[in-house]
Amino acid sequence: MKNTFYIMCICVCTTLLAQCQSIPTTNIMEDEVYIKCFPTGIYNSNCYVVSKDGLGFMVDAGAPDTTVLQYIRENNIKIKYIFCTHSHIDHVLFAPEAKQYTGGKIVLHANDEDHYKYYTSERIGEWMKSGQVTEQQMPYIEKFIHIKYDTLVHGDEEFAIGKLKVKILYTPGHSKGSMCIFLNEKYLFTGDAVFNDNVGNAEISSGNISDLEKYIKEEILVLSDDVVLFQGHGGKMLLKDLLPKISF
Repeated sequence: MKNTFYIMCICVCTTLLAQCQSIPTTNIMEDEVYIKCFPTGIYNSNCYVVSKDGLGFMVDAGAPDTTVLQYIRENNIKIKYIFCTHSHIDHVLFAPEAKQYTGGKIVLHANDEDHYKYYTSERIGEWMKSGQVTEQQMPYIEKFIHIKYDTLVHGDEEFAIGKLKVKILYTPGHSKGSMCIFLNEKYLFTGDAVFNDNVGNAEISSGNISDLEKYIKEEILVLSDDVVLFQGHGGKMLLKDLLPKISF
């Protein structure tokens, strides 16, 4: 099951490069904080550009979409950080391009830094031998394996980007290093701890359902009901609208 997921992600990369331009983006203004969503990553993962007064950050640069960088350029946004909620390929694959273009530092939780070790030469060889991965897709795997992260966090760190105040909430479960980005105590970028209007899954690589439930309770459910959740996949929702879907 886990192997199949990763192979499918790599395969989807090649088709998304051609398709992503046709997917609509969403621009939201919350209290003069601009939140632009590009749902153009692998499996329609969301890439966010957040800004206020010309300063900003990105969340999950997994979108092979030139309009992301075009939006940053046209709006003269100085990107300080590229936050990765976790290191699955659909959330980090294009972080190096984002860094090269913007100069922003790539930030990841320390517990997810070694995710690349899953892609052993033996495992890749088996995928290629079986035809599950082709030579044409290998550059994406190589690129993913060799992504370098500038700043490794552990939870509770705070970042000031002008008037944007970010706090890192450690929320493992979907992966062992999953984290949420809590902005101005009003907006929460959940990655895949919450996606498609529901609690995320723990079926991939280092996922752990017990951790997912524990940290959703301890880090997310304790927030105000009116906190706006910006998910890893899907649209935004209020925390209070998530509560009826939680059964643990």
